[in-house]
Amino acid sequence: MPVIINVNGRITGEAEAAVSPLDHGFLYGEGVYEVVRTYGRSPFLFDRHMERLRGSAGRIAMALPFDHGEFERCVRETCDAFWAQPDASDEVYIRILVTRGVGDISYNPAACHSPTVVIIVKPLQLPPPEVYEAGVRVAIAGIIRNHPGSVSPRIKSNNLLNNALAAQEAYRLGAFEAIMRNYRNEISEGSISNVFVVKDGAVTTPPLDAGLLAGITRAFVLEVAPAAGVTIRENVLQDADLFGADECFLTSSTQEIIPVVRVDDATIGNGRPGPVTKRLHAEYRRRVAELTRGWGAAAAGTVLE
Repeated sequence: MPVIINVNGRITGEAEAAVSPLDHGFLYGEGVYEVVRTYGRSPFLFDRHMERLRGSAGRIAMALPFDHGEFERCVRETCDAFWAQPDASDEVYIRILVTRGVGDISYNPAACHSPTVVIIVKPLQLPPPEVYEAGVRVAIAGIIRNHPGSVSPRIKSNNLLNNALAAQEAYRLGAFEAIMRNYRNEISEGSISNVFVVKDGAVTTPPLDAGLLAGITRAFVLEVAPAAGVTIRENVLQDADLFGADECFLTSSTQEIIPVVRVDDATIGNGRPGPVTKRLHAEYRRRVAELTRGWGAAAAGTVLE
């Protein structure tokens, strides 16, 4: 299924889409982005993603060219172009990128007169069912998360070299995801996810000041946990907390809740997705269905039994 791309309002296929090599997003990684998935052909928690996009842009002193409503219109037009294709998938992955724009080769923001907006829409590719049924292995990466005093992890930046290097290290080790520490040697987050551990029925996730992105799905899990009878607290985590956990799971917008059953070469709990993870995922899916009721096609995905 061809990818559909919107560059500054021009919607084309992948081969026709183009961004100038003088765009500061290409030259310097100056830009921010969000990833949204659909349920029932509607972007989920879209306003929250747009609010975070605006916050990321503000942290690099870049004004967004549109308000939430205009972004939503542009996303809808791009999605409609995708769905106009024969046999298009109902659910899609949406990546919204905003860069400083085209300008002279200079670090001066004044060199760029207007931001570049790119919207990428492609079929949503969910992990295979066995990922949820059997769990995954993660690896603790040697690459540490950016120091907040250099590039703040609170910025969801197009410059993803830090995350990419950590993820590539994990892939070389045959792991599903990389777990990154911060400069204090505390557990921070995954390269594309937030991390949670379960001990004696209680769930802990690192606080935002551990140098992690304020995940939209992370926050959503914190909201739905009480209805699942689960207590979640934010607290510093060390390697020993991962290795000594009864359960562990990851969260992300496209993958929801992924159970972790191995960290490096150590087995977590009994080596199977645990009851707290399953209960949270079931409540997560129930809440998604509640919020998306009436949007059209039923929300798709795997729920742990």
